[in-house]
Amino acid sequence: MKELVSWKDSRRRKPLLLTGARQVGKTWLLKEFGQGYFENVAYVNFDKNLRMTDIFEGSLSSERLLPVLQAESGERIEPGKTLLILDEIQEVPRAIQSLKYFYEECPKLAVAAAGSSLGIELHRGLSGERRISFPVGKVSFKHLLPLSFREFLLALGKEQFCSMIDSLKWEELSAFHDELIELVRIYIYIGGMPDVVMEYVETGDFAEVRRIQNDLLASYKADFSKYAEPGLAERVRLIWEAIPQNLAQENKKFIFKRIKSGARAREFEEGLQWLEDTSLVRKIKRVNAPGLPLSAYQDDTVFKVFCHDVGLLGAMSNLNIRTIIEGDRAFTEFKGALGEQLAFQEMTTCGVANLFYYKNESTRSEIDFLTDELDGFNGIVPIEIKYGTNLRAKSLSAYVKKNAPETAIRVSSAPHGHDGAIEDIPFYALSAFLKLGSASRITDLPEIAERREKEMPESSDGVVDAIVSLLKGSPLSRRNLARLLADRRGIEIALPVLDRALARMKKAGIIGATGYGISSKWELLPKGEQNAYAFIEGEELDTGYRSTSRFGLLASVSDESKGPLEGMNLMNFWFMDSQEWADLVDSLRIPEDEEDEPQDLVAETGIPRDIGPEKAVFDNFGDIVQLVDIDDSLDTLNELLSQAYPDYGYRIVRGGLRL
Repeated sequence: MKELVSWKDSRRRKPLLLTGARQVGKTWLLKEFGQGYFENVAYVNFDKNLRMTDIFEGSLSSERLLPVLQAESGERIEPGKTLLILDEIQEVPRAIQSLKYFYEECPKLAVAAAGSSLGIELHRGLSGERRISFPVGKVSFKHLLPLSFREFLLALGKEQFCSMIDSLKWEELSAFHDELIELVRIYIYIGGMPDVVMEYVETGDFAEVRRIQNDLLASYKADFSKYAEPGLAERVRLIWEAIPQNLAQENKKFIFKRIKSGARAREFEEGLQWLEDTSLVRKIKRVNAPGLPLSAYQDDTVFKVFCHDVGLLGAMSNLNIRTIIEGDRAFTEFKGALGEQLAFQEMTTCGVANLFYYKNESTRSEIDFLTDELDGFNGIVPIEIKYGTNLRAKSLSAYVKKNAPETAIRVSSAPHGHDGAIEDIPFYALSAFLKLGSASRITDLPEIAERREKEMPESSDGVVDAIVSLLKGSPLSRRNLARLLADRRGIEIALPVLDRALARMKKAGIIGATGYGISSKWELLPKGEQNAYAFIEGEELDTGYRSTSRFGLLASVSDESKGPLEGMNLMNFWFMDSQEWADLVDSLRIPEDEEDEPQDLVAETGIPRDIGPEKAVFDNFGDIVQLVDIDDSLDTLNELLSQAYPDYGYRIVRGGLRL
């Protein structure tokens, strides 16, 4: 409603075109808005209205149309006092064109049109034969989504819960956690379509809820035939019906052959795009590396497909009402598809537009969602969806260990908590947490809010001396460095900025890394330090990689997120610790992609699944897979590099080099 009020008060207001899926609540919202903020509402419905079809075949001038619309609505239309609602406007294509003339000839009249995304997108050019001249630049667009979980609570009269969730009062919420999770389970079944929600609020009858959902799904299929061209409609229907099956797989990547035997992407791509254009589905594309910006790493050919409403997805999947009363089954059913759909829907509702997912092909681990455009959060935020209260998240832990994000989010039906960089967020609070961003943590720590008024450098200049001073005591991780810079020096610094400072100091030989992965720490290198290791190419070319540890050096070189220096011939390899190796062994024994064949790495390599904490596995794209011990000599490691890369002369040298 706030956005509609802002539209009303805009000095350069244009006619509003409110789109959304069928029965998402467009008409109700506009009528409520009109009754609350205007003296009167003139409502005209174009659905099956032959009079309006004939009227709009003539001149589209506002002078001609307003008397007719006034007679049709039975309400006096006065600019500045009346809200004119043109409902189901997609049924009369020339009525969409008329919005241009209302804008140019009668700018003081508030005109709000509502139409299904199916019909509106059709007339914007989705179908070449039936498109019209669309009033580009003369119309304001707003898109209405299904009711969020918060709006569902409001419909149930649970305003007190909304207040606690909005302010993230975790202690208060903990007392009502079980009740809120029970409401989340119900919401998964009900969804956010207004008529469905209203039926549940008024009767509590789940059978009647499902009947309304099925009627709505039937109307969607009827619209496919109505709006899509004949050759396309059947393909659209097949894709729509295949969405639950794709999401119910362990690997939720959308695979076209799941639509029907022998299906190919080129046969169904147009139909899938048609569904996405009409807002019934949304594709979440995979990124091949967690780099900034994420859009630069997206793979347009690999994606998941989500429905616009979790309740309708459950109806399409024949979700049984027993899932509501049987503990975590609402989250675990269909391989967790409903929990992932719920999280997607909550993120979309609160305005998170830039969503992707990530799969590491070497370890086979997958992060359900990544985003790099969250206010209040720095860099890329990984979001993992857990099914029920089981918080074991190997993929997320491995991602955090390798990429060290400032914040990682694990969503589940467990209460709120912290696990290092990982923030455990219950389903019911996901939207509020994303909206509040880092402010949620600042609220609990007022002293941090005060420090934000101090130095917040955008570049790494000027922080080197402070870092040197802090490292004089003992080695520190980058996260602890950031914390101490804030606590002791009053310097709030984003982790990417700190990383640039550390990289410069490392290149200058001031500091080095000890250990690797989650245990990696930075320490000062004394002048004349002879125990530092450097990675070189050939006889003299220093690649820029240095560390106080051989393991740390190999881990740094193999870190594809950092990448080799420009012009360097190094072919990336994988250097896996015990957990990463165990995850890879397990994932290949039970492949996530049905197109892959199971592999037994233990049998193929002779390396056991559990290798111990002081060992790692060197893997050169499968050509050489060798167990490495932390006590292996420099000669042993260099012989391994020589075997893996005989043409480049890669080797580790100890001491004496300065960059």
